[in-house]
Amino acid sequence: MGNGPSVQEHLQKWEAALGELDQLCSANRRLIDQDRIYGSGAAPNDIQRATDDEATSDRGGARRPSSLVSFSPNATAATPEAGMGVSGGSFHRQNRSGASTTGTAPLPESRTGFGFMAYSGAPGGSTVANLTSVHGGGAALSGNATNDVTNRSAGSASVGHQQPKHTRQQVLEIRKARMSLFRSYEVENPDTLTDLMQCSHFGAAAVALSYLLGGDAHCKDRRRRVTLEDIFFATQSPLHMLHSGSPHLPIMADIIREFLDVDNRFKGEYSLEAVHLDVSPTMGQVELGPNEVGDRQTRMQLPEFQRLITQDCEEETQAIRIVNYDPYVLEQAMLVDAFEDEDELNSPLATSVLGPNPHHMERQYSPRNEGAYAVVVDVRNAVQLMVTIAEGVVNDSLHVKLKEVPVASLFKAMMTAKEGHRARGFIRVFKKELNPGFTTDEIKTFWTPELCSGKVLGTTQLGTDAVAISHHISPHIVGVAWALHLLAGVRPGTHGYGNGLPASDIIRTMKLPAEVFVDGVLPLEQVYEYAAGYVQRSKRDIDVHLYPVLTKIFREDAVPTISVFDLESILINVKNANADPECPEHVMVIMYNACVAHNVLYIVEDPQWCVLAGYDQEMQTAVLIDAHPKTFSRFWSCPLDRLHKAMTGNGYLIFSKRSVNPSSRRVGAPATMAPTVESRLELVERQHELGSAWEGKSALAMSKAFTFPSLPVMPTMVAMTCTRLGVPTTFDDVVQRLPFEISALVIRNVTLEIMHVCLTQYLRVAGLEGEVQVKAYHGESNADGLLMLQLSQLEELIQTSLDENHVLLLHFDAGHLLVNGASHPFGALGMVVGYDAKLGSVRVADANPNSFLREWSAPLLEVFESVLDNEVTRKHRTRGVLLVSRIAAEGRAAGPVFSPSCSRPFRLDLLPVLNVFLVSPSPHFQGMSFAFSQLGYYYSPEEIFYEAYLKTMDDQRRRGSQAFAWRDVEVSLSIINKKIDASFMAEGCRKFLESRNAHQGHNQETILVQVLEDIDVDEELDELLETSTQSAGTVLLLNYDVLRTHQLPNLGRSVATVKSYNKERQLVELWDAEYAVFGLSFVVTKQQLVEMGDLDNIGSSPYGFVQFKRVAAGAAPKKLGLMSAPSTLEEEAELEAAAAAARTK
Repeated sequence: MGNGPSVQEHLQKWEAALGELDQLCSANRRLIDQDRIYGSGAAPNDIQRATDDEATSDRGGARRPSSLVSFSPNATAATPEAGMGVSGGSFHRQNRSGASTTGTAPLPESRTGFGFMAYSGAPGGSTVANLTSVHGGGAALSGNATNDVTNRSAGSASVGHQQPKHTRQQVLEIRKARMSLFRSYEVENPDTLTDLMQCSHFGAAAVALSYLLGGDAHCKDRRRRVTLEDIFFATQSPLHMLHSGSPHLPIMADIIREFLDVDNRFKGEYSLEAVHLDVSPTMGQVELGPNEVGDRQTRMQLPEFQRLITQDCEEETQAIRIVNYDPYVLEQAMLVDAFEDEDELNSPLATSVLGPNPHHMERQYSPRNEGAYAVVVDVRNAVQLMVTIAEGVVNDSLHVKLKEVPVASLFKAMMTAKEGHRARGFIRVFKKELNPGFTTDEIKTFWTPELCSGKVLGTTQLGTDAVAISHHISPHIVGVAWALHLLAGVRPGTHGYGNGLPASDIIRTMKLPAEVFVDGVLPLEQVYEYAAGYVQRSKRDIDVHLYPVLTKIFREDAVPTISVFDLESILINVKNANADPECPEHVMVIMYNACVAHNVLYIVEDPQWCVLAGYDQEMQTAVLIDAHPKTFSRFWSCPLDRLHKAMTGNGYLIFSKRSVNPSSRRVGAPATMAPTVESRLELVERQHELGSAWEGKSALAMSKAFTFPSLPVMPTMVAMTCTRLGVPTTFDDVVQRLPFEISALVIRNVTLEIMHVCLTQYLRVAGLEGEVQVKAYHGESNADGLLMLQLSQLEELIQTSLDENHVLLLHFDAGHLLVNGASHPFGALGMVVGYDAKLGSVRVADANPNSFLREWSAPLLEVFESVLDNEVTRKHRTRGVLLVSRIAAEGRAAGPVFSPSCSRPFRLDLLPVLNVFLVSPSPHFQGMSFAFSQLGYYYSPEEIFYEAYLKTMDDQRRRGSQAFAWRDVEVSLSIINKKIDASFMAEGCRKFLESRNAHQGHNQETILVQVLEDIDVDEELDELLETSTQSAGTVLLLNYDVLRTHQLPNLGRSVATVKSYNKERQLVELWDAEYAVFGLSFVVTKQQLVEMGDLDNIGSSPYGFVQFKRVAAGAAPKKLGLMSAPSTLEEEAELEAAAAAARTK
């Protein structure tokens, strides 16, 4: 065996080898653990990882996919990055960050973890900074981030717990201070509050952001509090969001992200990260194909979520978490948790969850809800870990409702996802770490932020605002519309914004059926066909080119026809071809596999569409505008290799401005064309040539069949009503003939008057206006508390509707009706087709049946209760019935009540509003928009409202330091709906016009807005009404009392435009600005007009006339503004300091 020294030497060699092997195993174990879906997530000093569409870090790091982890024999614990396969893009990032791969300096605390989307609030001209990144091989670890592999925190299963940052006493003080701040906003009995606004999610976000600034409810320093007005004025969000319910998580995250970018208190200091609790593979990534093999689980597991919120509550003072959850699931889970172990109601858990008196609890939420948002405030250990959450409550002021729930129940409610939809999740706002050596990676977009936003200023006849596009419009149509919007460039006089997305025009011009444009899917070649056809029919100088990305053999894992390097050269080619950021030349519209690109499972089965908006060669990452922002963020970024894989089997379209330059026709084309692609393109080209001879002709005439779309929408009811009255009509007929945006026609939450307006507008365009009469009966109570629709009256209407000349339409609450067992009707609209008086049974044809359920029966009493408004729907007068009657020839009026000479035409489709069939958030500002549009100036209610209070900068492109301007006049969003008087309207319009005229001083004429005071009702009123209805240069608005006019209590004030006047009969027709609530128009006598507008007391009354008159620019008198130009925070601080010094002297 040898002598002693040789044996000793041999043993030492084995010990050294074992030590090296142990180091290698330790390093590789950490790298594999880093790749796990349930890794340490977002703990301090964690490695910066990214795996999906939500995952980027302010440090620009991302984890490696398991398929790219290599086990190098040279790897050591000190340099774990040496054992990883690193792409070229990651080396670029390491060089840019100036980080050494062997550096030992610890990183500042970072909470951007696995599956998170991090946002940098750093301002940038035309850049998208740290966008939502989809993990792939293109983005690797930066040098500093890699060093943290050796210092993993407590979230990983393979490493121990880190030392706490604070002592126990400090933790108690942190928790006490946080709870004290939130309790200052708490309302004792939220059920007693009145005039609640349906925007509790914004209230929760505002209080959460106030916590980061340290401002409680009683703080007088406005810099330390965030209000609802701050969020709306900074982001200029659509005003209908004040009562439209909770938005989806990507939309909410986008709003908060923009606020952080605009508000001076947060800009550059705070970041945002968000995560959906979607399902992903435990190891590796989503691949092409069925992905049937391998374990999968949600992005984050309950133990990690518990650890993260505990750490936030106990150690973090500059971070706050806003959770998005299903309140129904949480409510049910709390009841189950409270009773599953204990039968006694007085058990500790039941008492903590249900309160001291849980008897006869009523279910507050329904299974079909829009979700809710709440702020995580505190955690404590009881029978199980409990978390205190704060839900927002908004009326005239901002409140919260504190509630303690089990963490497990909350997590379960956050995981809830409908089939084919994304799960809910959370948003985390935290203070950015200061690291002078780190440079934020910024991916420049090809075009200006205004063009990329899809926002429209002025008329919407050329296109729709991207925010207003319904998520039910097929993504391929939205993708084509984005390309046309971008190629149109900047519309003159709109401060850098474009024409909008012509989605409706595409559908109507190409006569696309409902199966195509409502959640429809088409192959790439068919999208190319209708896109090329639309460009030709609309006479646009645009060329469309088709480039499929196929596989060389018919297998999903086969080699694609273009490589990653080919794709990069294509992206660079498109980037270089767009030199002018305000004048796009070439747009690349991509058809891609969303599950592969976003690394998630089960969210979508059909291909999705996006538009290339930027590309960074160093990071090898593309910035994309998604055609489906409800499911995915409006902007997101994707590494090159993941984008390449997601495009395989799909392809892309290139939209280019027509040019005589031959090289421009090759922009976006692959350098070499694979034989399979050439064969496919030759087939398409030959078929296109053969079909061109039949353009605009039809070789086969088929009778139109009545089909039901997959959604419960209004046009189906309109078509059924006309067909029942003997005029065969289909869903597509209604969509094609009505002049409104199709996104407005397919909204699901409609009121009875919206249904009324839609039906009467179709009768007008169909030429049936004089033959058919529609009357609405609302299920509401009048000022005396009496129901306007009685049970006996409903029964009489039902019996009347059974003949062929009448149709009774129901707008009901589906929750009150049971059909097909324990199910509810799919939609909220139905048509009465039968009635059995003995059984008290009403037979209803469902206007939007789900699958096969075309008709159902219900007791008369239940039908009656379902058409009555509750406390929430009463404000919008949502429920009721419509009686549609065919007027007999002898019963028709001999002539119109108002002749055309004394009536001004109104076109509802010309109004520059986001969605013409949404309830107006402010009838006063919508009335102002009506008046301006009648005079040829198309200003949306949002434009008037925000610009009246925000002294917009000259270019009107970024709002900068405008977050506090609204406070200079102390206007609250709670007053804009019902509490504005006539003088306020006039002053707001004058301020808006001052701002607009300052930017458009070349205009030869302007609008004079004034309150008409001291009107002589007997002598001047007739002349005033005649002038406003017969002159094209004058419009008259009436601010009136709803109680006096409609006998409805607690609805405040509204606005109507004087449309027609019959002097002989002393009748006035008013067009209501709140037509979605009170109907399109109504007729009153002259005396009723005086009473409803309080015209006898103009000087002291909040009601009265506001006149809009077109005058020469020099004739308009100068008026004082509502406020002075807003100051920056620094200027405000200097002024306050000077004032304090003056007081001291």
